[in-house]
Amino acid sequence: MAEVKLPEPVRFITGILAADLQALELARERILGVWGEADIESAVLPFAYSGYYRDEMGAGILRQFLGFTESFNREKLVERKLEANKLEQELSVTLNNGLPRPVNIDPGYLAPEKLVLASCKNFAHRIYIADGVFAEVTLLYKGGKFVSLPWTFPDYASGDYFPFLYAVRRKLMMERG
Repeated sequence: MAEVKLPEPVRFITGILAADLQALELARERILGVWGEADIESAVLPFAYSGYYRDEMGAGILRQFLGFTESFNREKLVERKLEANKLEQELSVTLNNGLPRPVNIDPGYLAPEKLVLASCKNFAHRIYIADGVFAEVTLLYKGGKFVSLPWTFPDYASGDYFPFLYAVRRKLMMERG
């Protein structure tokens, strides 16, 4: 019979898409207030991979990632996605900039072997977790590098986020000894 083993903690991360710098800075401030200290931050990058968010967020979308210091148990991903949705709604009211969704917050976690993102949208490759939240393996870590999958979003597959993800992974591996 197989022995049941709980997985080791992972590193919690979140991506932020924002309509502009003001929305990004306010989202970052609120996220840190709710989820605690970030010890790794990506550069602020333009998001030009798809027009998917243009109607909700406008044309000058920005992307940034935060990696958090706390040890993270995977079971908390549902809670974090629901908190992210609530933060998005609050930020929409606070910013009041005429855009339906000025901020999109994408929580996930990095394990040594993969990047997992949470979503409230079902799709063939997503696994239902609980409370309307699904999980998706977005990238694998194989042969010393991140590898995309057929469903990996173009921005994640581009490699532009890899420096941030490698830095988070290095910290995770150092913590594990």
